[in-house]
Amino acid sequence: MSIDNFKKFKEGKSYIGIREKRWFRLLKHAKEKKISIRRLRVIALPLSGYLKYEIDFWKSSPRYGEKIWFLLNKDYKKIIAILKIKPKDFWLFDDKELIIFHYTLKGKWIGEEVITSESTINRYKKLKQELLRHSIPINIFLKNIKNN
Repeated sequence: MSIDNFKKFKEGKSYIGIREKRWFRLLKHAKEKKISIRRLRVIALPLSGYLKYEIDFWKSSPRYGEKIWFLLNKDYKKIIAILKIKPKDFWLFDDKELIIFHYTLKGKWIGEEVITSESTINRYKKLKQELLRHSIPINIFLKNIKNN
């Protein structure tokens, strides 16, 4: 996902290029191997233009095997307060391997960190469970957005 693609989206032009098609092929390959890829996106309402662009792209992901959920920012804040955790953007593989992503204050990705601490991994597993439990899948989210 790029700034150029975002500009095309805002202009109503097609923005699906080689990079995006590569992502869909990766998802399809994972699905064929019975690998589950899930994404949870914390959102604030009203949706920003950029988030609308991301959601437009993600609409195609479920057909390739990616499962996507949305959680309102206010609900996210309640969950992290209850769990007493200040999570970062992360990937959790098979509930055993944790990768934390780091960004600049402006949101530019600067690197990742592999976490091996079992207690930290367990905290993120619990976080994942609670986030998913309180979120809604993309198909329901999209219906609700259309009706509002």
